[in-house]
Formats: sequence, C-alpha cells, structure tokens
Amino acid sequence: MKITAINAGPRARGNTAALLNCALDIAALEGHDVKLIQLSELTFKGCRSCFVCKLDKEPNRSQAVCAVKDDLSEVLTEAKSSDMLLIGSPIYFGNYAADYYALLERLFFPGLVYSKGVAPIIEKPVPAGFIFTMNTTAPQNYVPMFEETILNYERFMGGDAEVLVVADTCQFPDYSKYVSDMFDAKHKSSRRITPFSEEYVRTEKFMRDLLKKQKKR
Repeated sequence: MKITAINAGPRARGNTAALLNCALDIAALEGHDVKLIQLSELTFKGCRSCFVCKLDKEPNRSQAVCAVKDDLSEVLTEAKSSDMLLIGSPIYFGNYAADYYALLERLFFPGLVYSKGVAPIIEKPVPAGFIFTMNTTAPQNYVPMFEETILNYERFMGGDAEVLVVADTCQFPDYSKYVSDMFDAKHKSSRRITPFSEEYVRTEKFMRDLLKKQKKR
C-alpha cells in the first residue's frame, strides 16, 4: 500500500512528527511504501472561496480537485492517490493547528456538491488515521471535536477513520529556560516522546491495528 503521512504541526521534529514517523516505521517494516509531508515547509493557503470547483460542467469539478495551484496542489493529489492517509496535528487553544484546517478545506471542499440528495464526489475511498497531540491532561473534553473529525473525513473521503490522542506532552527541551512554572518540569520531562516510550508503543499498536483492518477488507 501507498501510505502518506501529513504533519500539520509547525515543528518538523516535534511531538506530532515523532509519532507520525513512528507509525510510518511500522508500515515500512511491513513492506508498505511510505512518505511524510511537512506542511510548514510549504507555501500555501486555505480555501480562497473561488468556487471554481462548483462551476457547472467544469472538468475540475468532476475530479473533486482544488483549482488553486501552489505547494499544496501536489499534496492533495498525493493524498487522493494514497491507499491510506495519516494526518497529524497538535491542539492549540483548544483546536487544531492552522495548517490542518487549511489542508482539510482544500481537500474536502471540492468534493462537496451543492445539489439536493447528491453525495460528495469521491474518486476512491481512502482510510485514515489521525494523530493529535496536546499539552492538556484532559483529552476527554475534546471527544466531540474528534468525533466530528471522523464524520467529516468519512463523508468527504469515503474511507474509515480512526483517532489516536496523546495528551500531557512535553513541550520544551529544557523547562528551566522558559516561563513555565505552572508545570512540573520533572513530570513534563518524563513525558518526552522517545522510542520505546508509552506514546511510541501506543502509536505502533495504532498503526498495526489500522493495517490489520485494511488487510481484512
């Protein structure tokens, strides 16, 4: 299978990236073709509301592909041609990162059809795994948001979606250098994501379960 991971977090070596790479390592070990895309290294914007994808008899509309040409264009093509997607984002201010929203706007909106009773345009179903990282210790407060993410993805991409949440993450390499006395630095340091850590083990299982689920199809 062709598996594409997209990191919507701004840090190429942050928590989200580490877990996406962990998942890809598992997939690669099983012989799958893997690729990681770091959105922060690209130049793009979210949906511009140009409505080219909604023009009647517009060839682009039937393909459900965004008409805007920028660094994200190739990513969108890669996503739709993949056999599985992994999408990662940190949670900032109780919500997803900005690049995550820009990606989903451009990925989903072209397939939305403004006709009664007409389902979104889907070239082929692409299953997905979402990995979300957060500093908070109360991930249960975000369950409705994660459930909505799954519903929207399955509606517009046609494939099943699963979510892995890693909370109480270590933000800084050295807490003594930052204004962060509300945190227990020793505890936070113990939450650093490294190979063989609890988070890595959970991510490896998450990825194996995703792959196993697809093999049964």
